[in-house]
Amino acid sequence: MLWMSLMGCFLIQINPVAPEPEPSGPMPTATVPTGSTGSPTLPPTGDTGDTTTLTGDTGDPPVSQFDLLFVIDNSCSMGDDQEDLASVGPGFLQQLASVDFHIGVVTTDLANAQQAGRLVDSSGVRVLDATTPYPDQVFTGLIRQGVAGSGTESGIGAAYLTEFVNQGLPENAGFRRKGAELHLIFVSDEDDQTPTSVVSLSEAVQAFGGLTPDVHVHALVGIAPTTTVEEGQRYLDLNAQLGGATADISDGSFDLFLDAVVQEILTP
Repeated sequence: MLWMSLMGCFLIQINPVAPEPEPSGPMPTATVPTGSTGSPTLPPTGDTGDTTTLTGDTGDPPVSQFDLLFVIDNSCSMGDDQEDLASVGPGFLQQLASVDFHIGVVTTDLANAQQAGRLVDSSGVRVLDATTPYPDQVFTGLIRQGVAGSGTESGIGAAYLTEFVNQGLPENAGFRRKGAELHLIFVSDEDDQTPTSVVSLSEAVQAFGGLTPDVHVHALVGIAPTTTVEEGQRYLDLNAQLGGATADISDGSFDLFLDAVVQEILTP
């Protein structure tokens, strides 16, 4: 039951760290134009390394590349949600069979230095692609990040660190490819609480919006007015600026959410 889950959270999370307040004054709300070629004024793009666009037989059009970063809430209330998401992984991967994809996973826990903006692994695999043996099992292992993470869920900060700060770390090697379209997939039953010392919401919009090709933000979070969990307003604000699929995590329709993500990927 929900009250039992919440009691567990209270027992585990002693003295949670409150997020730092947003800077005073009105927050910039600049909408990022589609296909923007400008560079963010913050850190440089996280695209690393040169890759050659893949092609099929002579005369075939180039094969597009897609890098998918799942940002998984691993706080104490997320056990069932992780299991539900992992269970629809095989169908999700099957739908991606026609494209060149990379899948990586980070958690919302910035308090753990070993996880903050660093790709987690499953059976030694940190970057799942079409050549990965036993992909269904690897995907399941990547999504099942447990429930011992910080109660100060900082998904936007985790994505920002992965893309703009920690791209050179060994844990993140090989994930991001130059020219690949980036899809951020946030999964959380609470709102983002990233401290502004890491990145503010407006800075995140500016930084991700400055990447090319376009960045898509998908949010499986609480959505008012019918959600039974905390509304994920900051994730929804980022989604509103950059575009992508959304669904209420309390509905349990994780397969439909991932179907919508696939449509965003496959639709030019």
